[in-house]
Amino acid sequence: MADDDPYKKLEGVESLSLFKDLNAFDDKGKTPFYAVCARCGPDVIEAALKKGANPLLEMKNGKQPMYAAAKAGNAEGVRMLLAAGGNPDSVNPLGYTCLWLACELGNHEVVPALLEGGADANVLETRSGTTPLVVALSQGHVEAALAMIAFAGTDVEVTDAVGCSPLWVACSEGLTDVVDALIARNANVNTVNQHKRSSLQAAALQGHAAICAKLLAADADPSSVDENGESAAYAAALNGHLEVLQTISDNVLGNVWEPDEVTMDGETPLISAAWYGYAECCEFLLKNGASVDKPNFGGKTPLIAACWRGHPKVAQVLLGNRADVSKVDEHGRTALWAACRGGNPECAEVCLKSGGDPDQMDNRQGWAEAGAGVASCTPLFAACWQGHFAVVKKMLEMGADPALGDVENRSNSEVTEKDDIKAIILEYMDLKKMGSLPPPPKGKGAFAKVQQQGDRQKQISKDLRAKEAHKEAQVQAVAKLRAEVAQMEKKLVDKRKETEPMTAEAESLEGEEKAKKLEEVAARIKPDEDALKKCKDKLNEALSELENAQKACLDLMEDSGNSGGEI
Repeated sequence: MADDDPYKKLEGVESLSLFKDLNAFDDKGKTPFYAVCARCGPDVIEAALKKGANPLLEMKNGKQPMYAAAKAGNAEGVRMLLAAGGNPDSVNPLGYTCLWLACELGNHEVVPALLEGGADANVLETRSGTTPLVVALSQGHVEAALAMIAFAGTDVEVTDAVGCSPLWVACSEGLTDVVDALIARNANVNTVNQHKRSSLQAAALQGHAAICAKLLAADADPSSVDENGESAAYAAALNGHLEVLQTISDNVLGNVWEPDEVTMDGETPLISAAWYGYAECCEFLLKNGASVDKPNFGGKTPLIAACWRGHPKVAQVLLGNRADVSKVDEHGRTALWAACRGGNPECAEVCLKSGGDPDQMDNRQGWAEAGAGVASCTPLFAACWQGHFAVVKKMLEMGADPALGDVENRSNSEVTEKDDIKAIILEYMDLKKMGSLPPPPKGKGAFAKVQQQGDRQKQISKDLRAKEAHKEAQVQAVAKLRAEVAQMEKKLVDKRKETEPMTAEAESLEGEEKAKKLEEVAARIKPDEDALKKCKDKLNEALSELENAQKACLDLMEDSGNSGGEI
């Protein structure tokens, strides 16, 4: 507007005399009265109403004077407009009601004024599908949210467009006072959003330990998992929230929470904490029962995960808890191989000192045969291939054979484009020719023992790793089938309960009618019974295979003892 715009002169009651008609539209489609509600105090609004200002007159942009007063945070002005017949639920073109706007802006004094004047506390904003309470929470306006919760007509269970309840949003945002108020209003602590994520998971994901404790005290289910199979404990481990893990442990450990729980992708809390480098979380999980070598579906153990991502502190924690440095993933890659490929010399050194085999190739021959250009190679070759000089230097210093490359007979020096790597490889090749290579490290690791046991023992070690990998795969298969059986048994129980009225009806009949009705009941249940039987048969087969795998491992270990060494 221009500097001489009369709206800028609106201050006291006397300024109303500047306008002949408070309801007349200007060239922008607004009235003087709308400007009064947007700029002036309640005394001016009251005087304007007495002069005939229309509280229901809609501006050209669809907004009513009530909207202007609510936006300005003028609670008394809102009450005057309501008393004069103003509409508390008028909606602007964007789908905002005055109450929704007040909550979004945090104008907490306006909120009770509108609610007392009959505003719909549970109306959904048309574009986002959120209620006034949810928008107040999402914007962090605690006082506005508390005012909404204190109003008896507010439905504290109404969810937004993605299924998030007010409690869910408050937990995610870390609004402790609001969580207390909602729990006091008996809000459901186990409601999940459309991704099946609970309020407890939302709080855990953001690291709000105190809120997690409040939810657990109110009987939140710590075993609840989202559509990815992730629990609150998993979310905490994934994001390094140690205090949340401790809170869950203090409340449910040994009762509901399983520290080796597996997500839909096969990940465990320990693998995820190791992958992201959260050493303290790893240590806590291990102390509370997590399996140090439990792999994901791809065979990746926590140690392999830590070394892939270059977290030597995590690797030390895991190895200090007896992690097996010789474990391999589905492509035969050890933690040492992963450290070399990832370019972390500290992780490589930790693995070597713990007995990692510096010359053990992965097993990706099939990929090379398929023409992918990726062949089985040693950890040293992987480091050369990726150009990690510091890793190459460390590997050579600690006994890696510079002459071993990949199964396509490519050398370490030809796979790299870096001159410093070429030079150090050639230097150590000369040392090899002179018989002056440094020996691999001696220690307590599997490879250090193999060195002392000869070729026979090395072959047994290789065979045992393969057998153990097969055994671990069977363990996972059995666990998966047991879960499926439990789910099917529950489904069958539910189906039988569902057909109880039909069975009762059949019992009241006689002769052919009774037989026909009972056949109908049986036909409804039979598919679930058959599916359960089939799954149980698969479980028994898997258990038998697991038993055979365990026996094969024991036989190899006994063979190892007979050949003069240990694995």
